[in-house]
Amino acid sequence: MVSPPSHVCSSDDDCTPGTQCDDGACNATRAAISSFASDRAAVTSGTRDGAVVQGAATLSWSTAGAGSVVLFANGAEVDLGNCLPTPPAPSCIAAGSISVSPTEDTEYVLAASPGDEPCASGSAVCTESTVTVAAVAPAAVVLSTADTEIDSGSDVTVSYLATNAATLTIGVVRIEDGQRRLDPCALAGSGGGAPCELPADGDRPAASGDITFAAVGEPFTVAARAANGADDGLGDVVDGEVELQIDVRGAPRVVAFAAADATVQPGDTVLLSWTVDASTSVSLIASPPSAVAVGLEACTGVDAADGSGGCVVSMAAGAALGPVVLTMVASDGTRASAPAAAIVELGAAPVPVLTADPEEVPAAGGSARLAWSAEGATVARLEIDGTAIVDTDAGTGDADCLEGDAGTCEAAADAVEVAVTANATATFTAENDFGSAATSVQLRVAGTPAVTALALGGDDGLDGLAVADTAQATLTWSAVDAQSTTLEAAVFPVAGCADPDASWQAVGGFPSGASGSFGVDVTASQQCLRLSALGSAGQSTSAVLEVVRTPVIGSFDASDTTVARGDTIELTLQTSFATGLSLSVTPLGAALASDLDDCAAVDGTGVARCSVVIQPGTPLGDVTLTAVAEGARGTGSPPLNRVVSVGTAPTVSSFGSSPGTLSSAGDVTLAWTTSDGASLTIVDDGGGAVFSSSTVTTVAGGSTVVPAVSRTTTWTFTVDNPFGQASAQATTFYGPSFSSLTVNGEDALDGTASFVTGGASVSFTTADATGVEALLGAVPGDGDCTQAGDYASAGATGASGTIDLGAVIRDRCLRVVATNAAAQSSTMHARLVDLPEITNATTAPDSVSRNAGGTVVVDLGVRGATTLDVVVDHLDAGGAVLSSESVCTEASLNSGALSGGATVDAVSCIDTYDGAGCVLLCRRIPSGTVSLRYRAAAADEEADSAALDTSSGQDVAVAP
Repeated sequence: MVSPPSHVCSSDDDCTPGTQCDDGACNATRAAISSFASDRAAVTSGTRDGAVVQGAATLSWSTAGAGSVVLFANGAEVDLGNCLPTPPAPSCIAAGSISVSPTEDTEYVLAASPGDEPCASGSAVCTESTVTVAAVAPAAVVLSTADTEIDSGSDVTVSYLATNAATLTIGVVRIEDGQRRLDPCALAGSGGGAPCELPADGDRPAASGDITFAAVGEPFTVAARAANGADDGLGDVVDGEVELQIDVRGAPRVVAFAAADATVQPGDTVLLSWTVDASTSVSLIASPPSAVAVGLEACTGVDAADGSGGCVVSMAAGAALGPVVLTMVASDGTRASAPAAAIVELGAAPVPVLTADPEEVPAAGGSARLAWSAEGATVARLEIDGTAIVDTDAGTGDADCLEGDAGTCEAAADAVEVAVTANATATFTAENDFGSAATSVQLRVAGTPAVTALALGGDDGLDGLAVADTAQATLTWSAVDAQSTTLEAAVFPVAGCADPDASWQAVGGFPSGASGSFGVDVTASQQCLRLSALGSAGQSTSAVLEVVRTPVIGSFDASDTTVARGDTIELTLQTSFATGLSLSVTPLGAALASDLDDCAAVDGTGVARCSVVIQPGTPLGDVTLTAVAEGARGTGSPPLNRVVSVGTAPTVSSFGSSPGTLSSAGDVTLAWTTSDGASLTIVDDGGGAVFSSSTVTTVAGGSTVVPAVSRTTTWTFTVDNPFGQASAQATTFYGPSFSSLTVNGEDALDGTASFVTGGASVSFTTADATGVEALLGAVPGDGDCTQAGDYASAGATGASGTIDLGAVIRDRCLRVVATNAAAQSSTMHARLVDLPEITNATTAPDSVSRNAGGTVVVDLGVRGATTLDVVVDHLDAGGAVLSSESVCTEASLNSGALSGGATVDAVSCIDTYDGAGCVLLCRRIPSGTVSLRYRAAAADEEADSAALDTSSGQDVAVAP
């Protein structure tokens, strides 16, 4: 250190030239500090949810006349080995910057000296400048309540606790005009129409307290924001991070909503998944909206069986880094759930920097300082010729690191001292949640032969890896201190090209050591090359190169390129040099991610096969499937597209035969109407061709005559287009026929009969028949009773009459077959639809008191129902409905039960009001109500329904 000279002076004249009189001592001319600043006044330092949160600040400076600079942190010297000079300054002495991560409030002092010897803090010969960086603990907010699922009309109390919050906002999440916003609570007593009030501590919210929401009728979400006051934002509670979802029983609810990867880079895709309850669809918005490029429009589906769903969204390539809040709302078509949020953090992989000082050591060997930096890195790995020196994730090398805490290597910036006895390559890899990147430097021993340049087909290979796109590539190299070079090759070993047991075979020798080139045969997906530089004293240094072939997709075939929504496409891809495949689709959501993932595997012959279902809701037009073959070392093929056209399959609007019955041989006219058809064919039940056409107007609608029909004949009509086909059938009966067909008096000749659950009988009249049999079967999944396969006889009788079918308590298929003496037959099908029924509804007593309360009993007779909902309407003096409320459902009947059977179930619902005298958990009759009226709705397992409202004569009066 430079110490002040002892010579005493009173003016500069008393000092030797080049020095000046400073506080009575002759000192060298002082250096000037032009600037010294921090880009942040405060950074975050602490833990949140058990994880360390540490921010960083960048200190920067410039000096004039300085020969050295020293940085002190709270009096302790800071190593400037990781300082970065500020161009055009040649070193950090004139101008530089360094990243610091203080864990406490820290005073940084920069001391500049005019000489080469660094200053001690406070030295009179040095110039000093000071900046202070504060360290602030992360903010945290906790929201809690006794029960997150409540009955409609209940009060809710939410408790909160905030720590280290310089600012705090708590409110209710609103979705308005496709935007998410937080409607904040007001301070207690300030009013202003806010949705809630926070306890106050002066002019700011108290750090803890309770928030009351009275008579909640709809689901909602309470959310919090907080900032700890640091400039880096790392310690803030951001939008969507802390939420409490309040659900109303029976209303739509988001049970779970998450992103498969919550840390991605701009341009990446994100798989979202959800589970909802009592909902038929979901909707999603992003905040900020510009962060998502495409995909949210496909995020609507809900599996009817388990309420699950999923979609893929693509983050915008140019999106700003930071949190993106995805907010979901579930709906049943009329009601909406409380909003639920998932946060995706957009970030960038670290940029690694590695330096060696010196890069060349003397011939006898020496040491080099390897220093690295990578802002934002959470893991650092340093290797020398493939041997791990430092791995912060595994704790390797901690004792040798020169920066940070003793015994700990710092991922963001650190250094090690390594012995260099031979030429080597040092490689530094930096990782964080968003990705990884690597860089290398060469370490050399003076006078030792070394390979200074190595490339294959123009691809730099000094880092040990080169990628070839063709079967032939040229290897080029340069070397120093080499008399000659040799080239060897080896089949790629399992352990990699650094495997000492690799079987190397000589390829060629080259007497010129300075540089050379050689044609390499690249026919394997991976192989190894070793280039050795030979010195005059028998010294040898080798560079090992792993050569990887770029994977190729030779063909990409689809079983069909014109499909309709819901169709399945079989995909087949032939690849070379591939270890797997990546398949994507545009527009996003046109195929499920799980279907695309099924194409990832490549068999031993390079073939990949999978099935992809074009999803309902896919926009009409082109859908592009894009495949990329994945190879060794992260290589990928150029993308290859397969375009399929999504269109509308044709439909048959009508197809019929006239006449429908023949008593003697005669002509039959077949007529049809269709939509979106390109061609049609008609064949009879013997497979004979009757008619065909590709004329658009004829396909859309027309007719043809079949001459001299002399037997009962069924014709099949098929309409096609490139996206699918549709069929219909029509029959003309020759011989017996039905003149009438009813079930419980309902006409069934049109194929459907509806009646109240219970006993059923089929009645009919026929022509030219001698007997009729009725058969019953289960309704198939497509509802087509002509295709039912389990018909069983329900009875038989003569040509006209009635057959008792017994009790029908589920939808059934009816088949009736009329026969004659000549063994001719005629068959009719109908779907029997049993309907639930509410046979009566009575209320008692005639009145209740609004102030004192009361109980109304609603008695019902219900038949054939499995669900029931009874609702009370509160009516004003003019008969208008003030409010409505569900009294009970099948799950909360006060007496009786629903059997769903053919007999009437006697059930009761009790509607109780506690009056105006209660304070908590009371149920009151709304002000202005003069009467109560009840209505009931029932449904069966097939969702057939019935409803009954009490008449005005049964209204229950409301007395004061």
